Amino acid sequence: MSTIQIPADYGYVLLVSSASFVLGILHSMGTARERRHAKVPYPHAYAPPSAYERDAVAATRFDSAQKAHANFSENLTPAVGSMLLAGLEYPRLAAGLGAAWVLGRTLYVVGYVGSKPGGQGKGRMLGSWAFIVQGGLIALTARTGWAILSR
Repeated sequence: MSTIQIPADYGYVLLVSSASFVLGILHSMGTARERRHAKVPYPHAYAPPSAYERDAVAATRFDSAQKAHANFSENLTPAVGSMLLAGLEYPRLAAGLGAAWVLGRTLYVVGYVGSKPGGQGKGRMLGSWAFIVQGGLIALTARTGWAILSR
């Protein structure tokens, strides 16, 4: 049987995890702001055609913010979960990859929301490399599992 010890540098992993949660709050606030500007009432998840007729730029920004937030929410658990697990064996590397992921996801939302109407949200490509970083975190988690089994 193996015991898991929390490394002294694990605090870095927790700090970066906290940063990702703050980014999630900022996503929510940004989406709410864009909803108000586009005048999209609840319960609409995305801008209805009438919002595009009224102000296509505001409607596009809201839809982009909403999609970026949903995509962030879908990827938060795998990214932070793998960072927390990989950090048990490789705390500095996991924290570094996690920080890169948070930066990439920040660039993703800024680029996506800032994209021009009709541009298919291509600004999101600014931070799309965060998906590669996320893959690295998942691979590092697998490596951590192997290291624990090999003891």
